[in-house]
Amino acid sequence: MTSSRSGTDVPQGPTTAVKMSLLTLTTMVVGSMVGAGVFSLPSRFAQETGVAGALIA
Repeated sequence: MTSSRSGTDVPQGPTTAVKMSLLTLTTMVVGSMVGAGVFSLPSRFAQETGVAGALIA
């Protein structure tokens, strides 16, 4: 279904592209790496130190 103001068809759906700066893209990558580390580090730490190390941490 299309809507029209002046009688022409307007396409529906996403038609605009989002433009991001290099700084924004860099911070997104760094944030995803840090976020992944938050979830993987405790399991690695527990494997290396055992129960006592996990309790101290």
